Amino acid sequence: VAGTTAFAGSTLAAVFSAVDTPRGDDPHVTDNPIGYALTNGTVFSLTTQNYGADGAAAVKPIQYELVLSSNNVHSGLQTTDGRDIHLFKEGNFIVGRYEVGGNNIPDGSSDEVAAFAISIDPATGQLAMVQYVSLHHPNEGNPDDTVQLNDGTLSVKVTLTDGDGDPASDTVDISCVIQFEDDGPALVGGATLSIAVDEDGLTTGNADAGRIGETAGTGSAVASGAAGALNALVNFGADGPGSAAFS
Repeated sequence: VAGTTAFAGSTLAAVFSAVDTPRGDDPHVTDNPIGYALTNGTVFSLTTQNYGADGAAAVKPIQYELVLSSNNVHSGLQTTDGRDIHLFKEGNFIVGRYEVGGNNIPDGSSDEVAAFAISIDPATGQLAMVQYVSLHHPNEGNPDDTVQLNDGTLSVKVTLTDGDGDPASDTVDISCVIQFEDDGPALVGGATLSIAVDEDGLTTGNADAGRIGETAGTGSAVASGAAGALNALVNFGADGPGSAAFS
């Protein structure tokens, strides 16, 4: 969804602009952030809401909050270049951060970079996410596989409050809901490549004589074309190039 999409009384872009820097800027995509995601309504359904004889509170009768199993827990995810991502509770956000350099063990230092961030609307339970850098997908045989948070790492705490202020809470594990789909490479059908060859250097070739349409050269067989121009025929997606073979 677009950053202008409504969320939590504002827009996705405005809400996530409050995520502490540094935030990742993936060099393999033109957009920053890479993208946003938003659930259709509440992240899960409440089958029963029983406020008892006092009835529901007049203000904020139901509230949703994101809760980590522990701060700085390993998410189970890595960036495309193999940096481990740990989860941190930062205000109303859950932020996945990684080290640039160092020992690849994030510890909450202020220079660790945000790979993604998650937020929930406390009133409606609608879940939103922003992604800043591409993530590693281990299944090389599937260009469209998904990875998710480790089970048990992220939950939603739901609190009901009755008319005289008594609260009741419960939590639901939503780790499996946080998924990232791979972005495999694709051939670009409309890409073209132009190559010009000067054959003056061949045994039976004619020397340059300024004739119309002649390719000026050095007297030897040469080809002109931008180095790596064949790469224009492939879109490597958010993960960037690994290797390409043309035959």
